[in-house]
Amino acid sequence: MKNRIGLLLWILLMIAVYACKSDKETSAKSSTRIESPVMEVDETPDNNESITANKTGTKVDDKKNSSTMFGKKGSMKGGLPSKTFRVKGGMVNTVKAGMVIVDQKKHLVRGYIDLGEGRLLVHKLLDDKGGSLGYVMPRLGNNSLVGDITITSNKVLTEHGIRIGDTYSKLKEA
Repeated sequence: MKNRIGLLLWILLMIAVYACKSDKETSAKSSTRIESPVMEVDETPDNNESITANKTGTKVDDKKNSSTMFGKKGSMKGGLPSKTFRVKGGMVNTVKAGMVIVDQKKHLVRGYIDLGEGRLLVHKLLDDKGGSLGYVMPRLGNNSLVGDITITSNKVLTEHGIRIGDTYSKLKEA
């Protein structure tokens, strides 16, 4: 009886080890994809973009950013951007989740975010003059569609007038 229990435990252990090994192989295969670019782009990150400054380890002069953007109490300092973009119905500068990425060539440019574990495919969300408003991630399961939209620029306002860099008290007022 003791030998049967030992044999059963050994078989279960081997099944578990094989299942873990199988999961690693399939996840590695599914994460490697070759995609054609929407547009050719210089993938050199801008120093003033928070997506590259926060996630790639690119050195950004914190004193410069804090003195030009934030005052003593964390409020926006200086003038607001001359042109702003409103988020209306989930749409930012003609881009909305679920739209076909290729159809948005004017406002989306292929790029990457470097993470500690590797590179993440994104599309930079651009304003009319080519300035960065944020980035768009492709939809899970269908890389040709817009998925999550992340705003990194203070040029974009919500319907209530909230933007990147606003204080908590401003958020409470809205």
